[in-house]
Amino acid sequence: MPKKKEIEDVQLILSGSGCKTTCTVLFVLAKFCEVVLIIGAICCGVCGIILGLGSNSININEAIVAIQKEEGFPSEILEIPEVADFLALERGRQIATILGAVAVGAILLVLASILARYVYRFFKNLAHGRTPFTMENVDLLQKIGGWTFVLVGTSIVSAIIIELMAGVKNVNLNISISTIAMGFAALVLAVVFRHGVELEQKAKK
Repeated sequence: MPKKKEIEDVQLILSGSGCKTTCTVLFVLAKFCEVVLIIGAICCGVCGIILGLGSNSININEAIVAIQKEEGFPSEILEIPEVADFLALERGRQIATILGAVAVGAILLVLASILARYVYRFFKNLAHGRTPFTMENVDLLQKIGGWTFVLVGTSIVSAIIIELMAGVKNVNLNISISTIAMGFAALVLAVVFRHGVELEQKAKK
C-alpha cells in the first residue's frame, strides 16, 4: 500500500502548473479521439447497412477477376493464405464475413469511444481540480482499467470469430501487451488515489 510520503509526492506533482498544462492537452486530445471514434462507428454502421441492402448484387470473386485485368494489380495478394481461404468460400459466407467484420469494427469503435470518454473526464478533473484525490477520480481510473480489458477481450474474441468465418485455417491470437499494461496501470493508480483520498479525509478530521 502506498505510504503517506509517496501520496504527498504524487499530489505535489499533479498539482504543479506543468502537470496541469499537460493534463489540459491530454483531455483535449481524449475529447478529440472520442469524437473521431464516434464518427467512425457511425460510418461503419452506415457502411454495414448499405452493404447489407446491396448484398444480393455483390459478387466478390467476379469483382476481383475484373480488377485483375487492370494494369498494376498486385496479383501476389491473392496468393496470401488468408486471402485464398476467403476467396474459396461460398458467396453467402463471404458476404456474412464482411458484414461481421464491419459490425465488429463498429462495436470496437464504440467501446474505444467510451474508454476515451472516461480518459477525457479524468484528465479534465486533474487539470481543473484543486486536489487529484477524489472518489470520482478513483471511480474513473477503475472504469478506465475495466473498459480497457473489455476492449482487449472483445477485440481478441471478435478477431478469432471473424477469422473462423473467413475460413482461415491457422487462427492467429493477437494480444496487445501495451493496452493490457495500460489497463493494469489505471487500476494500480486507482489504488494509489483511493489511499490518497483516505489520507486527506483523515487529515480533515
